[in-house]
Amino acid sequence: MRSSTRYLSALIVLALGLLSLVPRATAQPKIPSGSASRPIVHGRDAGVARREATSFETFGRRPASKGHALGGGSTSATPLAPQAASGFNGLADPFSAPSDTTGARGDDFIVAAVNTLVSVYDLSSTQVVAPILLDALHPDSSGRFAFDPKVVYDQYEDTFVLVYLIQQDQPRRSRIFTVAIPNATADDPNTWCAISFPGDALPGGPATWADYPGLGYNDTRVTITTNEFEFPRSSGSFRSSQVMTIDKAGLYDCGQPAPVATVFAGKATRDDLGSQAFTLRPAETVGSSPGAQLLTSFTSVQGRGDYLTLWRIQPTAAAQYGIPAAITRTPIDAQRRTDEKRMPAERTKGPHGARLKAE
Repeated sequence: MRSSTRYLSALIVLALGLLSLVPRATAQPKIPSGSASRPIVHGRDAGVARREATSFETFGRRPASKGHALGGGSTSATPLAPQAASGFNGLADPFSAPSDTTGARGDDFIVAAVNTLVSVYDLSSTQVVAPILLDALHPDSSGRFAFDPKVVYDQYEDTFVLVYLIQQDQPRRSRIFTVAIPNATADDPNTWCAISFPGDALPGGPATWADYPGLGYNDTRVTITTNEFEFPRSSGSFRSSQVMTIDKAGLYDCGQPAPVATVFAGKATRDDLGSQAFTLRPAETVGSSPGAQLLTSFTSVQGRGDYLTLWRIQPTAAAQYGIPAAITRTPIDAQRRTDEKRMPAERTKGPHGARLKAE
């Protein structure tokens, strides 16, 4: 009995020690928030699913160290590594593994997020916003499992953009959240703007949940990509990629009308060979004349004939937005001639011969 008491005391001390490691967000700020209007959706369910790894499966795997130095050589050699000129301790989330760290630097601040938390630092490494739980950023995510944060800095608008997801199996629920953080007032969460979007915007077909977001932008719009999986999270198959592009006005300012996302999913995110894109990644655009939003996807063909596809989102004559099936497809094979297939934007045709543009 005395031993049991000692064990129980040790467990309590251990639990208290772990809790002490969790960054405390004592005063959760009330952040301005809103919900997106009904999206404009292009595409339909293809009626096909396949097995692909979710982000939970992929990042949950820990490959064994092989002991090889970068670039080959003896296994006893010390691996090469870049040397940091300066740095400071970032966020820690002791209850989440592996670490899912993301962040961006603006002119005055650094916004950092990891797994379930977000914080802001000034350029001297002082934490100016205590860690905030992601689920506390919007009423629709409150008390729910939040994951997969991504942060970028939009230099065109001097604004950080944070994206995170929530998912639950019972009842089935999936949401995508954006948080616009003005660089000039990043240390004041009352100036932030959080918006909630449905994780599955495609009508028809089985319900899906959004996973592994990509986050990009150009001078006028923000683009978010996700892989869509069937429920439940533990065994659902991959259904399609989803591309959501949003005008910045309603996304960055909660005082503006609710933003309307233009969404492409299902058959609309098949490439010119008819293959469903997986893990589309949108570009973070630079330059004074950025042009259309670009994206890339990688398609594996049983290890042979793998190829990259370059996608483009562009305005149509109706001032809406369309996504060509592919503007460039490049095989990944150093022994073969690079075969590029370029299609003029105004005549881009998808795998079924129909023009893929928003009407």
